[in-house]
Amino acid sequence: MTKLELMDEFHNLVISKGKEINKRTHDLHEQKKVTFGWMLTVNIYDNYHYEKLIEINHLNRVKKWDIEYWLKGLKNHIEKSLKEIEEQEKLPFEESQMQVLIREGKIQYM
Repeated sequence: MTKLELMDEFHNLVISKGKEINKRTHDLHEQKKVTFGWMLTVNIYDNYHYEKLIEINHLNRVKKWDIEYWLKGLKNHIEKSLKEIEEQEKLPFEESQMQVLIREGKIQYM
């Protein structure tokens, strides 16, 4: 693949998966099933690989293997995020991440 094709793949990933992940994490947070911190770790927009790819202004200044590395890292993050989101969505409210932390006294919710 060329650098341009790799960047196209990156943009397609962000369009197809980024919005879905963002919406699903916000929904879980609004339902009080997950903390804001969890939401940030799962969201792709706060990911190192996403940041590196979005910062590319000139393809000539970036090596192809850097783009491949960042794209692979972003794909791995997306896969992991989708698994974590599905897990939280399937859990009953009382067993969700935020509720377990509240019950264990690790966080307080007002």
